[in-house]
Amino acid sequence: MRGMTSRQIPIRGTPQQNLGYKIRLERLRKGLTQTELSKRIGIARNHLSDLEHGYHFPNLLTLEKLGKEFGVDLLKGLERKPDEAAV
Repeated sequence: MRGMTSRQIPIRGTPQQNLGYKIRLERLRKGLTQTELSKRIGIARNHLSDLEHGYHFPNLLTLEKLGKEFGVDLLKGLERKPDEAAV
């Protein structure tokens, strides 16, 4: 999988499978093993494996830690823009 791009990893299936592919791709881009990444973000290695295989969605805390590890603000998309009216 080393050197793979997002075009080489098929993104299809359930939303959690798509997210799992992306987590795995970013982990590999950083050159980390599942054990290394799981220790850095404070989850069990087998749980990270389950996330990458799309068996589970990560909780918000895990998403935030993954985002920090990958240099992406994953929770920013949940913010409301100032010009959007509350419904």
